[in-house]
Amino acid sequence: MMTDDAGADTLPIAFIATLLIAAAIVGIAAAGIRNVSPVVDTGSVDAQAEALAADCRALLSCAPRYLDDPGSPAGATKIVELSLPDSTEYFGLGCDPGGESASGGIICYSVAGSKKTIVVDAGVSFRSGGDGTLSSVLEAEHVVLHGGRYALEIEYACDAEGKRYLLVGEAGYR
Repeated sequence: MMTDDAGADTLPIAFIATLLIAAAIVGIAAAGIRNVSPVVDTGSVDAQAEALAADCRALLSCAPRYLDDPGSPAGATKIVELSLPDSTEYFGLGCDPGGESASGGIICYSVAGSKKTIVVDAGVSFRSGGDGTLSSVLEAEHVVLHGGRYALEIEYACDAEGKRYLLVGEAGYR
C-alpha cells in the first residue's frame, strides 16, 4: 500500500500563511480605526458647537435681563449639555483659538489639531456668569472648556448702554 503524504508538507505552510494574512488584516483595520478617531471626535464637536450656536441665536431673539436693574427678571435662559471628547484641546466661548478675547460672540475650538470658529453674533459678548451683577459680568473672564462633560446655563442679558451678553455658568449657578 502506498501512502499519500504530499499534502502533509503543504498544510502547515498554508496554515501559517493564513494566520499571517489574518494578522495583516487585523493590523490594517486597527491602524484605520486609530486614524478615524480624530475625524469622529471633530465631527462630534462640530455638531455640538453648531447646536450651541443655534441655541444662543435663539436666546438673542428673546427678552434679556437688564443688568443695571437689580430687580429685573431673569433673561431668556437655556441649559446646554456638552460632551467634549478627550482630544478637545480648546473650546472657547468669546475667545479666539489663542485664548485672547474677541470682539464678537464667537465659539472657537480645536480638536486633534483642527481649529474652527463659529460666529454666533458680532454684537454680543460671551462672559462667565459671575454673581449676575453688571460689575461681575464686566470683570468676568471668557469661558474656556476642554475635554469632558459639561452642563451649562446660558442667560441673555444686556446693560443700559445696549451692550448684549450671553452669561455662561454651570447649570444652576444662580
